[in-house]
Amino acid sequence: MVSIGAVAKAETKLAFSTDLSANSPEKAGNHKHFQLNFPFAVSFSKFGGMPLKFINDLNANTGYTFEQTKRIGFPLGCDFNIYLKPWLSLKTGLFYTNKGMKVKDTFILNNYYDVDLHITLIANYLEAPFLIELSTVPGRNSSSARFFINGGITAGLLMKSKIWTELGASFGDGGVEYEQVMEDWKDVNSLDYGYMVGIGCYFKSGLSLAIDYAEGLRTVSSEGWDFKNQVFSIKIGYYFQW
Repeated sequence: MVSIGAVAKAETKLAFSTDLSANSPEKAGNHKHFQLNFPFAVSFSKFGGMPLKFINDLNANTGYTFEQTKRIGFPLGCDFNIYLKPWLSLKTGLFYTNKGMKVKDTFILNNYYDVDLHITLIANYLEAPFLIELSTVPGRNSSSARFFINGGITAGLLMKSKIWTELGASFGDGGVEYEQVMEDWKDVNSLDYGYMVGIGCYFKSGLSLAIDYAEGLRTVSSEGWDFKNQVFSIKIGYYFQW
């Protein structure tokens, strides 16, 4: 005979097991397979490698004090996750990215002109990342955000390359002149590739937050200058899952 105590234990065990299954995203049907994210991004780019040596040599030869500053950009596009597991996905997307760098200097010329010089090297790409993403998996009834880390490679096709020079000069008598010139930057490789790493979180509300760092593995210039893209990005977006 089966005792009443044994039956009670079996019912308790079954209820506990059912409750766990209900709170498992994968078994409760809460596991999503796809995710589309539309981020608003701000990027801060510069060139690594030779630019530092180039600027130091330029300063030594001219007596000026050029320094590199970051070029601020606003990448446009979206990214897409394909979930292999609730905690594992492949991430790709397509973005129009703004890369390059800016050098600037302020100096006095001939003891009469106060000169403010800015030179911006512009390299914009149509770029696709190919990443592996790991994320936390909160329970179905949890209000916790899903935190993630990702990493992989990126590839970009050059869409625009320009050199933008801005020159402002104030004279000893109070006069001011300003000039800007945009010209083609021709010796730029048409293909750029590198690696990307990132962290962030997806909120239950549909908002997303991410911080990315990408670095090129190919030189930007096709004329032997060892310029390589370096980009830091902050992204706030909204995502959909199904």
